[in-house]
Amino acid sequence: PSQARLVTAADLVLAVEDDGRPSATVALDDARLMGDGGEIARTDAVHGYVFVAHGDMTRPWSLERTHVESDEVVVDELQRVAALAKAESWEFTRGSGHGRASLDIGADEIPIARAEFELSRAILVAGSVELGATLHSGGRVRRLPTGEIIVDELTARTSALSLTTPKGKSEGTWVRVHDTTIRHEDGALRIDSRASVEDTRPAITHLTRLDPLVDAAPDLRRIEPISSHVKVLVDGDVVEVELVDAEQLGLHVAALWRKHGKAWRLATWVHGLTAVGYTDSDAERIGKPFVLVGKQWYGERKRWVRGLGGADGGPTPARTDAAAR
Repeated sequence: PSQARLVTAADLVLAVEDDGRPSATVALDDARLMGDGGEIARTDAVHGYVFVAHGDMTRPWSLERTHVESDEVVVDELQRVAALAKAESWEFTRGSGHGRASLDIGADEIPIARAEFELSRAILVAGSVELGATLHSGGRVRRLPTGEIIVDELTARTSALSLTTPKGKSEGTWVRVHDTTIRHEDGALRIDSRASVEDTRPAITHLTRLDPLVDAAPDLRRIEPISSHVKVLVDGDVVEVELVDAEQLGLHVAALWRKHGKAWRLATWVHGLTAVGYTDSDAERIGKPFVLVGKQWYGERKRWVRGLGGADGGPTPARTDAAAR
């Protein structure tokens, strides 16, 4: 951005290797990213090099390998990060961070970025939601020629996480994310992620209306990992979250929630020794929980949810709940 500038001492070397391949090596010492409010981030050094596949001036050049890596990058005040990004819907109100990053581009021209970072006493505010964390995270990001972004080898570990919403506050969780795919096509953002929630207690205690149940059944506070597969769609004023499957001790949960403007619909299916289905909407409760439902029922209810409209939605199926049952 125009309000940011990089202050550094740069050393650039251009060379031709013994086999005729051109190369470039760059080193940035004492690099500092500056903004209107002062220093945003700093690192002692950034190193990189580029090799070109051949030195024939009559042929188009092509990259053989590009590599860039940094020493530890330090951010003393996270508030300046949001100011630099001109974010209007979110901001850091407190916290600091540090981490390392690298970028590799091979002959296939697929960029692969690796990063590892840690946030200390960070508070992120987005609307009425406040997220606080001391977080250690790392992973790999690849961008394929199709535009698809693959995130893998990703971990997010914290011993001090708090989530505050109008519904209450929860603290303490550990989430490990695997095999995440991010696509941005035709203005729509699609995320497909497989993850495991290794501490389930915040998910229970955050729903303040369940506190009496938790007090009556203390076993619910036990740490029991839950494996899950989640899909997210954001397209204009349509937001859709699908829990394809969450599994714990033989109990499976599937759910589809869709919001179009201010209206929303929800269908849930829980199955193990038996099966229970449930639907809900912003207007009224459509169906009370009932047993002995199967995939056919859930398929019908998913069509009812997506019938709310939007990118994947269509007209609401002309079926009653009795017919669906």
